[in-house]
Amino acid sequence: MSEYGQVKLGKLKLKGGEKSKKKSKKNKRKHDEEGGESSSSTKAWNEETKKYHGWWPLKTFEDLGCGIVAVQTSFKNSYIFAVDNGTLRLGSEHDDHLEAIPMEEEIFTLIKISENKIAFKSGYGKYVSVNARGDVMARSEAVGPQEQIEVVIENEKIALQGHNGYFITINDEGDFKALSRTAKDKEIFILRSNVSRNKKKKTLNEEEEAGDVRQFEINYVKQFQSFKNNRLKLHEGPSSSLEKARNKGKLHEAMLDRREKMKADRYCK
Repeated sequence: MSEYGQVKLGKLKLKGGEKSKKKSKKNKRKHDEEGGESSSSTKAWNEETKKYHGWWPLKTFEDLGCGIVAVQTSFKNSYIFAVDNGTLRLGSEHDDHLEAIPMEEEIFTLIKISENKIAFKSGYGKYVSVNARGDVMARSEAVGPQEQIEVVIENEKIALQGHNGYFITINDEGDFKALSRTAKDKEIFILRSNVSRNKKKKTLNEEEEAGDVRQFEINYVKQFQSFKNNRLKLHEGPSSSLEKARNKGKLHEAMLDRREKMKADRYCK
């Protein structure tokens, strides 16, 4: 059902591993004064990661390139749950220590678009989007403006802002809406990943910037096109338009427009 597998967390290597035991009292006192707060923060981070069986919390914009995430609410120990009809619901509470690991339907692929903009892809292969009414659904086949979600981080707390300028929140019926002007408890989310922090992988955005746009379009079309006579049908327009779109950060949107134009031409013939 899911298009991705869970990645086990490797052994965490922290800065300043084993050092010589021979330290002067002066150096030790200086180290405690300068790094005491950092050590306390690291200890708390390790304890929380252990509690969630290796699912560590994202705290910075650099962490957004991790690839696999579960989206947890801050006011309730529950994750966002993707349904096969494209709706998003709040999953059951993970009160028991053994149930802290998110279920398969609660795992998303995180795609980093820019420093502070991301997209979520559910295990059903659909992207999360915010429509004109502020509804948050997972039904899109590609990433356009409505699928781009801005991450706002303050004091290591994360809020998710839709393209309409409103924060994603949960209403009393358990529906996800991007209709909140402010970020309070119900607008704060915890993004967790079990991908090793030491394992650096190319993000989709980096691959787009480095690769050939025509080849990227071929890979994109292969995801959706049903082949007849084993022939791949591509848009006949020049790839130079894709180059221009990539330079403007709108490559996904341009490819979606080309695909929709091909559909329109087919029905008009």
